[in-house]
Amino acid sequence: MTRADELQNWGWGVEEQEQFLRMQWRAQTMSYASSYPDAIRMIVRYNGAPVGQIYVLDQGARWVLIDISLLPEYRNQGIGTRLIMDLQHRVTHANAAVRLSVLPMNRALSLYQKLEFVPVHSEGIHQVMEWRASKTK
Repeated sequence: MTRADELQNWGWGVEEQEQFLRMQWRAQTMSYASSYPDAIRMIVRYNGAPVGQIYVLDQGARWVLIDISLLPEYRNQGIGTRLIMDLQHRVTHANAAVRLSVLPMNRALSLYQKLEFVPVHSEGIHQVMEWRASKTK
């Protein structure tokens, strides 16, 4: 329920928020399964507790970071950075690139930029970014 912090400002009761979040989660899960049937979903654990998820699709020369999400109380602790750096390490060994799509107002954009993802093009309101290991690394 990574969007719970956003919903608090909507004036909904707890039950309404939980119902909305469940509906959003089901819709996202079905959309990912339909659009990326070969993707791998991994539960992110921190000190043994489930704290988020990461969806990745290996397409050979290009891997797609479909989704990475952490519960609000586990953000800004370096967990997302470590997950992406691990992905970068794996694609380097596979001689591949990582591509992702992000909304320009998403707070993760600065993290992607810090980790050397570069803009490739726009798709609607999303910015497509890519990371490829440099030859000197």
